[in-house]
Amino acid sequence: AQELVDLNNKFITPGMINTPVLIINKVFPYGPKASREPFEIAMQAQANLNGMLASGVTYTRVLATAQSFDIGMQKMTLNGQWRGTGVVASGRAFSTIGGHASKIGEALSGPEEFRAGVRRRIEQGAHAIKYMASG
Repeated sequence: AQELVDLNNKFITPGMINTPVLIINKVFPYGPKASREPFEIAMQAQANLNGMLASGVTYTRVLATAQSFDIGMQKMTLNGQWRGTGVVASGRAFSTIGGHASKIGEALSGPEEFRAGVRRRIEQGAHAIKYMASG
């Protein structure tokens, strides 16, 4: 059924897209990075996504999330378990051995390892790939 909405003296804006987003960090107020339990990380991610949605952000691209929490949030939004900002996720970042993010991401060497890594990440559910080339 169609519904007619009177927009006299009103305006419409499209939802904003925010990219890249660090959904597991405590952003406001900024807090020191400390070791946290998985449920605390998930709760912080949900709070950050809810905050973005409240400010008009309807979609996010999340890159290089530790423990691939972004892929889990993406799956939850896609299957209706969680309503909020849409998520395009990459999971952990790829890096060269000794390169930027080699300790927190997945360090790989050579084209074969990178191809296998990308295939793995896609199988895990990633809809984007993050590669950090610099050291």
